[in-house]
Amino acid sequence: MAINFPEGTQDFPSKVLQVKQGWYSGNQYVTSTGSGASQFGLIYNRVYGDLVSVDLTPLSSSSVIIVQGCSGGSNSNMSFHGTGAFGVVVVVNNGTSNNIDNTDYQYYPITNPFGSGTYLPNTMVQGRWANSGTSTLNFKLKGYSYSENNNQNRVQFRHAHLWLMEVV
Repeated sequence: MAINFPEGTQDFPSKVLQVKQGWYSGNQYVTSTGSGASQFGLIYNRVYGDLVSVDLTPLSSSSVIIVQGCSGGSNSNMSFHGTGAFGVVVVVNNGTSNNIDNTDYQYYPITNPFGSGTYLPNTMVQGRWANSGTSTLNFKLKGYSYSENNNQNRVQFRHAHLWLMEVV
């Protein structure tokens, strides 16, 4: 059943200029070893794996890019550690600032909510990128594994999606 509104009664403050999306149907393993410097200007001790890459050429230099990324998980060939965590982030142009990261240590410690053999749930990231030009931007959804004190944490990401919506 559809809802029909009289012509001219809906005045939306934003207009969608374009939508881009990417999908990865495979599996990506990411293993952290409990040490390492910060990458992409984000939390230290994380190891990242590329899940989905989407290019977007903005149509307006004053637009905002709405970003949503999601990945499923599994328990195949995994190893969780009591100091482990996992999640997803979006990195723009492989840069070190203004990347999208909603949490610091998502699902930390990983063994509390999931034990050692549980199928990992979907994990999401969402945010906005304040655009300032019309040059092509590269958005990468990256899965990460985190651990402390030289302990190993191995996570499997699968069936990842990345959606970009340019609005003014």
